Amino acid sequence: LPSDSRYSETVSDLFDLAGLPLSGLSIDRPVRDIGRETVLYYLLSINKPAPAMSLAAFLSLPLLPWSQEEGNCLAQAVMDRDFKLEPLETLSSEGRKVLELVKNGVEKPKELSDSLRRLSILMNDKEGFTSHVERTRALIGELLGVLQNANEVPWKDIIRRASPGSLSERVESELTRE
Repeated sequence: LPSDSRYSETVSDLFDLAGLPLSGLSIDRPVRDIGRETVLYYLLSINKPAPAMSLAAFLSLPLLPWSQEEGNCLAQAVMDRDFKLEPLETLSSEGRKVLELVKNGVEKPKELSDSLRRLSILMNDKEGFTSHVERTRALIGELLGVLQNANEVPWKDIIRRASPGSLSERVESELTRE
């Protein structure tokens, strides 16, 4: 098959529909770059005034120290034009700290550096997201290097650097004897 992953997916789907066994086909499935998304939406959320959609997207990301339900509730409050970011009663102390970081915003490079360091510490390393947390921390390290000698926050540059890339996950089909 050609190296384009769409061919492998199509062949796999076709064989599944026909009920035919397929052995040894590997497929590269696209995966969201949640690590970079977390940093991108965080940057957009702390650069005031923050777009409501960016803030809601940030609050609902799985790397943050709250459950998916709590994140969705916080995001829905923002979409309902409630920008106070009041912590939910069930929110952990780490979750409250993240909300404070977003509420406070930043204006100076040192403030942004400190804020990014705190975010890196407060992230939730949930099962299945370890590689995303590592990508987030690596990106934060890169951004800290950019901010080190800056006189003002280079928002355009750091937002460009934080843009999510395309990731893929290789899925191997089972080897059969047929």
